[in-house]
Amino acid sequence: MDVCDDGVGFDLAHVAGRFPSDRGFGLAAARARLREYGGDLAVDGAPGRGARIRATVPARTPSAALLAKSPAAVVR
Repeated sequence: MDVCDDGVGFDLAHVAGRFPSDRGFGLAAARARLREYGGDLAVDGAPGRGARIRATVPARTPSAALLAKSPAAVVR
């Protein structure tokens, strides 16, 4: 999934250095969650150029171990 905009953009190096990677539910948390499932999160932006966020997840059936970790997998 790609999310792009043509807004004011940002300096990724400046933003990444200002916030700890374990803080909140932002990009670092999204990247960590995607990596748990074999995916990744790529962020690209530059001042005056907008931004693009690309989330990827492999197209495969999750293993039983991964399903067990997911709250959505609870059968009621």
